[in-house]
Amino acid sequence: WRWHAQEQAYLDDAWISFKYARALLSGQGLIYNSEDGPLEGFTNLAWVLLVSGGMRLGCAPEVFARTVGLSSHLALIGLIVSLAWRRGDSQPSSGLITLLLAAIPGATSGLLGIAGSGLETSFAALLMVLLAELSERPRVLPMVLVSTVLCATRPDGLIFVCCYFGATWVHHHRDVHLWRKWLAALLGFAACLGVLLAWKWRYF
Repeated sequence: WRWHAQEQAYLDDAWISFKYARALLSGQGLIYNSEDGPLEGFTNLAWVLLVSGGMRLGCAPEVFARTVGLSSHLALIGLIVSLAWRRGDSQPSSGLITLLLAAIPGATSGLLGIAGSGLETSFAALLMVLLAELSERPRVLPMVLVSTVLCATRPDGLIFVCCYFGATWVHHHRDVHLWRKWLAALLGFAACLGVLLAWKWRYF
């Protein structure tokens, strides 16, 4: 937080999301220029909606986006350590080493810099690790929601979601109870994704 208080730098792509969020909040809809009408000039619908929600609460978009990004980064490290601890050898050194490995990129201007850049990158990464967490104890509704929000946050999230469902199938296909949950979650996600794509096609 101290580093970012001194480094007030944002990536220019973040301002695209901010402009769409401002237009949405003003009642113009998802437009970039009022004369152009609806135009999908962004790839992060969920992030635009999230930022517009923060603006609705009175937050400046850059402050809100940076706060969510940094918070996502910290939560991401916590989840990684938690997963490694539970899946590892339960030795104190295992958690310590994982924490160091997770924090090293943040000690430089790498992942920590991206987390505070106003982009959705850290938020999307957090959603990915949340899916990994859900594979421990599969629950249908959280799997559907996280998968759908991830794909609405970044289009390439669909690649990760497909890999996730594939890996979950390989891991749980012998367990009939878990297999049914996996199938229900997959169908629920496919339905939500279909609705999202149909809405985007109709709107834009």
